[in-house]
Amino acid sequence: MVYFVGDRERGWAQPSPCAIDAEQEKSKVLEGGHDEVSLGWSMQRSPYHPDPDACQNYIEQEVCVGDPISLGGRGAGANKALLHCGPSGEIRQIGFLAKKSQAGIGDAELKVSAVVRFRSDERDPEKVGKLVADRGWGYVVLVAGRLR
Repeated sequence: MVYFVGDRERGWAQPSPCAIDAEQEKSKVLEGGHDEVSLGWSMQRSPYHPDPDACQNYIEQEVCVGDPISLGGRGAGANKALLHCGPSGEIRQIGFLAKKSQAGIGDAELKVSAVVRFRSDERDPEKVGKLVADRGWGYVVLVAGRLR
């Protein structure tokens, strides 16, 4: 029997990584959790989001894990809007940070950590768009990285 030891196996013998207190460093780190983004934003129709079907199609066709995300928005939503730049150079809002996440800064370092299907109990196409009303679910983009 031959036993090979490489970098991966040596890494197993190392002590566990120590957790950092991101708040102590005057920074905020998003871990890609469901509670860090507004889960319904990409599905719900509002004056700030008039076409949820177009957003759902865009997420399905253009957004991939690892894609960079920038922050935008105005007024009370400044630096809370999640913006994605597609392969064509088109920049679209695909989500919104949750209230608990607060706002970020312009040079936040965020990436798509997951694109998940989120179940919607709303079936009124005037509130969620036809795609979500018909399917009963919509896409939500989770992000991870340094918020500020």
